[in-house]
Amino acid sequence: MLEKMIKLGFYNNEVELIKIINPVIDMLDGSNDFTSREEEDAYIGFQEKQKAQNKKKKMVQETYRRDKKLRYWNNENNVVIFAIKRKIIQILHYVIDIQNDIRLSKFLHEFYTSDG
Repeated sequence: MLEKMIKLGFYNNEVELIKIINPVIDMLDGSNDFTSREEEDAYIGFQEKQKAQNKKKKMVQETYRRDKKLRYWNNENNVVIFAIKRKIIQILHYVIDIQNDIRLSKFLHEFYTSDG
């Protein structure tokens, strides 16, 4: 959906592109990937427990530990994640092309309108 919106010109300047692309770039960070629904549910439970402790003024900071090696294994869950990340990279390539076009247009405009 985002790719189509970009191609159709919904985001036509660099400020708009950067605003929409920064969250997409964050999705490429593999340290936030879950390898199963159970792992995601356990993390959500951990966060809720932390919030409850903070409300009770028990400022105990715990760190959620998980086996991040699992995200490097080839399984059906990771294949989907890899496909999504490949699509994100394709979108970013397209955005970079648009940014280069915008910058080149600005340069050519300045070149033709200068007194040189």
